[in-house]
This record gives sequence, structure tokens and C-alpha cells, in this order.
Amino acid sequence: MILAGGENPGDLAVAYHNRANASRAKQLYDLALQDYAEAIKLNATFVDAIGDRGITLLVVGRFAEAIPDFTQVVDLDPKSAYALYDRGLAYEGLGLEDLAIDDFSAAIEREPRDAHRFERRGTAYFRKHEYDKALADYEQALLFDPQYAPALYGRGIVKRIKGDAAGAAPTWRARNTFSPTSIER
Repeated sequence: MILAGGENPGDLAVAYHNRANASRAKQLYDLALQDYAEAIKLNATFVDAIGDRGITLLVVGRFAEAIPDFTQVVDLDPKSAYALYDRGLAYEGLGLEDLAIDDFSAAIEREPRDAHRFERRGTAYFRKHEYDKALADYEQALLFDPQYAPALYGRGIVKRIKGDAAGAAPTWRARNTFSPTSIER
């Protein structure tokens, strides 16, 4: 309990982190951010608290403030694909597509079998009008999750832009009738 007193700093940091997570789940973001800050004040290398504060800042649209948290997590845990992906989301939220692509690519290198990461990088390429790269990433995302709606949608838009109206038709099929081999190459 946070108010009981006498806790060691590590236990108290965990208690603040847990309460922050509970507040975030209730969409009480200001309270969550306060408790994450307290947890980090007690343990400056508490990776989960730092990353969760960054995620909360993303949720409330405070992208520039989230970037240092994700950078700190990457510094503390260089293998963290999640922190790189989340920092990429923050860069994307600021319209910094090149930096977002760099982080999405680094996250993919660390954990290459994730549809979300490929779809987000594809969307960043799409915003840069690099349609071939976007299409390749959307198709790669669909190999991992054939029904992943954002990748299906992105792929359809890119195909339409490239003049492939038939390929742009919706590919919303039941899971049992859609397979990675049905993706046009």
C-alpha cells in the first residue's frame, strides 16, 4: 500500500506503477502519469514504468513527450522491439516519417514476425508516396495475419493508386478461405 509508509523504494515504485496501470485502464490518464512519474522518481531505471508512461503519453497525443521515455527504454534495454515500435508511433504522430521508418525497421529486425510493425512501416512509406515499399510491407503484414484490416485497407489503396482496380477490390474473406498464398505478387 502506498500510504502505509515504511516501504522500501523498490516496492513503493512497483506500487505506484501498479496504481498507474489501474488508472490508465480507467482512462484516468493524468493520475496515471503522476504515478508513473513517482515510480520513476523512486527507481530511475524502472523500464516498465518508463515505457508505460510513454505509452500513456501516446494515448493522450503528447507524442514529443513520449519520445524521451522510449529512448530511455531503448538505452536501458537495447533489444526492446516494443520501445522502438512505440517510439516510431510517436515520430509518426509528429509527422516525422523517416524517423518512424527507422524505428519500425529496427523493431522488425529484433522481432520480424509482427503484422503491426510491417503495417505501420507500410503506412509511413505510403505517406512518403513510396508505394512499392508500402505495398511490400502491407503484404508482409498479411502473411502474418491474413485478416489484419489496416493492412488489407492499405494494400487496397496502394493498388488503386497504382491503377490495379481489380487488385484493390476488398479482400474481406472468411479466415478459412483466405490464405497467405492468395496474396498477389
